[in-house]
Amino acid sequence: MVEIKFFVPGIPQTKGSTRGFVGRSKKTGKPVAIITNDNPKNKPWARQVAMEARKYAPAQPMAGPVYLELAFFLKRPQRPKHPVYPITKPDLDKTTRSIKDALKDARIYRDDSQVCAMHWRKFYGIPGVSIAVKDMEGL
Repeated sequence: MVEIKFFVPGIPQTKGSTRGFVGRSKKTGKPVAIITNDNPKNKPWARQVAMEARKYAPAQPMAGPVYLELAFFLKRPQRPKHPVYPITKPDLDKTTRSIKDALKDARIYRDDSQVCAMHWRKFYGIPGVSIAVKDMEGL
């Protein structure tokens, strides 16, 4: 069973909402769909996650079902709304989308559709994300 664990320091960023618009192809001049995300801080964050993940990437990307465990750590504000859990933004689902895509780019697995089970949570602590990826074939 393949299991990869690592921590990426930094402020977790969301993928943001996806927006689409029509542009023109530089080659043909024909209309093309352009898809973008509305958080400009996501690209550097995703690049940082992918760079760290590449250090642990298997020789071949995982090909079967994958279990993903994520723990996001956010800086504690002076007056938190809850003493233990950050019940404010960022949303877990949007931060998770960013991580799943970065792991695909790092060749941990072939596609994020392979994630068949997941456990995710967010806490206060040193900002970053703890990532564990397991090949489910051996579970």
